[in-house]
Amino acid sequence: MRFTYSQLDNSQKHKSDRIFHYLSVESVAKLCFKSVKTVEKWKLTGCIPPESKRLIRKHLRLELCHKPEWFGFYMEGEKLRLPTGQLVQPQQVVLGLALLELGMESEMEIVRKLNRIVRVLEHIRLSKIDAPPKETSGKRNR
Repeated sequence: MRFTYSQLDNSQKHKSDRIFHYLSVESVAKLCFKSVKTVEKWKLTGCIPPESKRLIRKHLRLELCHKPEWFGFYMEGEKLRLPTGQLVQPQQVVLGLALLELGMESEMEIVRKLNRIVRVLEHIRLSKIDAPPKETSGKRNR
C-alpha cells in the first residue's frame, strides 16, 4: 500500500523533510545509488525505503547502530546524545568508564588506572588543538 505525503503523520513528515534539509536531492540519489527522479518522488510522497533511510542516517551520523540497544543514542555535532537527552563529550565518556572501573580496588591499581585515564584525556585535549605547538628559540630562562 502506497502512502502520499498528505497521509503521513506530522512526525513522519518532519523526518522526511529533515533528510532533505541536510542533503540535496542529488546527493541523496548518489548516496543511495538511485536516480534523481526516484529521489524527487520520495521527497514528494515522503516515503523513503527503509534501507535508504538507514544509509542516509549513517551518512549524517544520526544513527550509531541499528540494534535496539542503541536506540536513542546519536551524534549531534561533536557530542553524543544519550537517550536521557544529555549531550556528552568524549572526555566525559572516558571519565565515566574510569569511575566505574575503579570500584573496590587497591590504591596502587587506582593510581595506575587514573594515570592511564589522564594520558587518554590529555591525548584527546591535544588532538583538538588545531595550531602546531610554538617553538621556542634561544636559551631557556632558569
